[in-house]
Amino acid sequence: MLLSIVMGADAIRRHNFVAHGAWMTRAYAIAMGAGTQVLTRLPWLWRGRGQPGEPPRALMMGAGGGITLGSAAWAGRGPVPGRPPLAR
Repeated sequence: MLLSIVMGADAIRRHNFVAHGAWMTRAYAIAMGAGTQVLTRLPWLWRGRGQPGEPPRALMMGAGGGITLGSAAWAGRGPVPGRPPLAR
């Protein structure tokens, strides 16, 4: 995450706003990964099973990271060819 922030700061210093946005989006996605990992663990905890062992914990953490990575990739894919841009 720190590398993404440094690269984003360097990009904005060079007035490269597109690269700045991409690097800062990566940093934000990494930071949000922790929150997503909590959401993937909640069903386990709600079932009253206590703390998960290492294999289930690793799967839940990986699922959280995968959801975050997929969301960031989807959000950063840019405009879809043939579709008008979304209003901002």
